[in-house]
Amino acid sequence: MRPWLLLFWLLGLAAALAASWFLAQQPPVDDPTLRTFLPLVPVVLWALVPVLFSRFFLKRAGPSETPALRELRRQVDAFLADRGLKGARGRYSVPFFLVVGPAGGGKTSLLEGSEMRLGMPKTIGPASWWVGPDAVFVEAQVSEGAGELFRLLRAVRPKLPVNGVLVVVSPADLVLADQLEQRMTAETIAAWFRQADEMLDQALPAYVLLSRTDLVPGFQEIFERIEPADRAQPWGFALSHDARQAKTVEALHAEIDAGFGDIVETMRRRHIELLSREADAIRCGHIHGFTAQIAAIQRIVMPAIDAMLPAGNGVWRGVLLRGIFMTSARQEMLSIDALLPELSRRFAMPRSGMLPPDLGVDDELNHGYFISGAVKKAILPEAGLVLKERQGASHPVLRWLPLAAALLVCAAGGYVLFTTFDHEIGLRRQVQEAVGNAAPLTSPARRGDVPDMLAALERLAAVDAMLAAEKPVPAYAFWLDKRDMLRNGIAGAKQAVRVNALVPEVIAWLEADLVDDGNDTAALNDLITLAEKAGDPASPQLKAWLEKRAPAIAGKGHARFVEEALAAVTEAGGLAVDPAYVEAARRRIAYRESLT
Repeated sequence: MRPWLLLFWLLGLAAALAASWFLAQQPPVDDPTLRTFLPLVPVVLWALVPVLFSRFFLKRAGPSETPALRELRRQVDAFLADRGLKGARGRYSVPFFLVVGPAGGGKTSLLEGSEMRLGMPKTIGPASWWVGPDAVFVEAQVSEGAGELFRLLRAVRPKLPVNGVLVVVSPADLVLADQLEQRMTAETIAAWFRQADEMLDQALPAYVLLSRTDLVPGFQEIFERIEPADRAQPWGFALSHDARQAKTVEALHAEIDAGFGDIVETMRRRHIELLSREADAIRCGHIHGFTAQIAAIQRIVMPAIDAMLPAGNGVWRGVLLRGIFMTSARQEMLSIDALLPELSRRFAMPRSGMLPPDLGVDDELNHGYFISGAVKKAILPEAGLVLKERQGASHPVLRWLPLAAALLVCAAGGYVLFTTFDHEIGLRRQVQEAVGNAAPLTSPARRGDVPDMLAALERLAAVDAMLAAEKPVPAYAFWLDKRDMLRNGIAGAKQAVRVNALVPEVIAWLEADLVDDGNDTAALNDLITLAEKAGDPASPQLKAWLEKRAPAIAGKGHARFVEEALAAVTEAGGLAVDPAYVEAARRRIAYRESLT
């Protein structure tokens, strides 16, 4: 993820968390289910933004482009779009292979004979681009100035520049070169791969294709009669691969020796069969010496192969050598002759030999031997190997450590959330039991119901005190906090008991005292004054009357009764005494005064 996008996403995450907190504190809906899940919506939606827009968030930041590189990239994009690979999706829909090798090694002929339905190539920058429906091949020479090509590949496909490298080496050119030229070729290949490893920053699966093997004496005599289906088979060997453990140079040498040994052994098994078909002595001699020539090819190409292997000092990891295959795109009339190097030095003759000008060669007789089989059956199926190498580049412990840490965090978070949820459910259960286990109260209430009222209020007060003593719910589980709802429920239950049961009972007692014959005139006057001021819960006369009546009504719980009665009168907004009782008390007082 690019730094500025990561910063933008983190700022958005903070805003989403703030929105979630606001929705949790002030929910805009009354539905309890929606109020529970509504605070999660901003965070969930913002977390999905990198997934929905992964093209922008997960784009690999490439190196800065120069105007020349930008122009080359545009040319490549236009050429690929013209061949049906439009946009980033099109560029990543097919694998990209680099086809490299010394000049004159037969790279172009090999691609023409690959049967990959490649169109006409186009030279863009330092390479020729071959585009087909199944793959894109970038043909270039192995040279020291390959940085421009690597930068262009990084610009075209930043996430995965190439899927593999096809190294085309001609044994004929190596056998005709002296030791100095062979060493220079190996050093050039090593420098090229080191630069590719540094600039492309990825594993490089490499396939060595030995071209122009038709120049080996005996090739024509052995393979000219094989069927087209046999020519389409790969001729060579693949190396084993283990992503968990890198191979040593000695192990690679042992596999290469075994691979060439299998090829030679296979040819020896057919030796008698091939000789039995020939009557010409020269052709029989070529067939007889072909096996020895194939065995000698290993010694000839090993310096170039060793240049791609790890140096052994830990400075360079080397390429991922996957196989060595022999191919022939065009069949030359002349074969490799051991006398040609000496003759070229003495008589200024070309090393590869010359055909007489009057000896015509029919190009239609040329066939691609073992090219399509190597490309289609051995190389293309492994186009995704570079992705596995990238995934397995880290140590197994380091690779699994983030997953283990994530699982541990998820497990710990799940355990904490579960315990928090279970604790909150337990609190709700206690409140429900406290409310549900209260003794039922009759309506209208009787004097004998007062202990039940006080017990219910006492139980509710104990639960309320227990909720107040509980630790607050952690911030990460704010949606589980239902304590305000429980407190409101307890307060509502207290108010219901006080207003609906206790207040009517207090009014009934006051009205009974107003019409009680046992009260003298002074007591009746006090009760009338109390009844007239009953709308004021803070009236001193009300508290005094309640304290006087409490022992007879509540017994030992008279203090609690006075406290609850005053709270009930306060919540009810006063006592609504029937005026008929007040008028009856006044008449009684007037009657007594008339008698005196």
